[in-house]
Amino acid sequence: MKKDINQRPDLPADQDPETILRELFLEILCGSNSTARGREPSEAKAVIGSFGSLGNPIPVNGPIGERNYLAKLRGQTGYSVMFHRKGSNFSSAVSTPVDTFEVVCLDGTQWTQLTLWPYHQSQSSHVPDGFSFTSRDPNMEGEDLDCFGTTCFLPNFPHSLPQTIRLELPTDYGERLASVVENALLRHSFERGGG
Repeated sequence: MKKDINQRPDLPADQDPETILRELFLEILCGSNSTARGREPSEAKAVIGSFGSLGNPIPVNGPIGERNYLAKLRGQTGYSVMFHRKGSNFSSAVSTPVDTFEVVCLDGTQWTQLTLWPYHQSQSSHVPDGFSFTSRDPNMEGEDLDCFGTTCFLPNFPHSLPQTIRLELPTDYGERLASVVENALLRHSFERGGG
């Protein structure tokens, strides 16, 4: 059965079929045509609160985008963040689920939660208050960003993170990342609410 595009006022009638199919695919993928297609990457529909809160989630492009975004974050002391995913939730700012991550810098500072919106088409270039992005260019060869986290929930975060990194990335690189986290756990105090 041929779809009459006139039944869809949100899709212009003068678009070619390929463009219409792409729009419909994005609608299915993103859950609704009320998502941020056509908006700036950091703009949700009705934000409430600070950037990275449940009411103002950080737009990223999928689970890999979540990891990449968090790997670029640096705290006020310049340290990378460790993170794990606490779970999914719903936000009044977007029409699809969001993920909340618990993050703490490798020096035990800035223990907080950040909410990310993984169903966006691109990644935000904005950072939450008190954070910055690394100046390293991940597009340059040999400039991989170290990712000290997981998209899984860890009940004993951050103490169980080294073991999780080794399980998720059983390579020399994974061993190096796990060792960095172990050294941080030995050198700094990690208590929620502190830092």
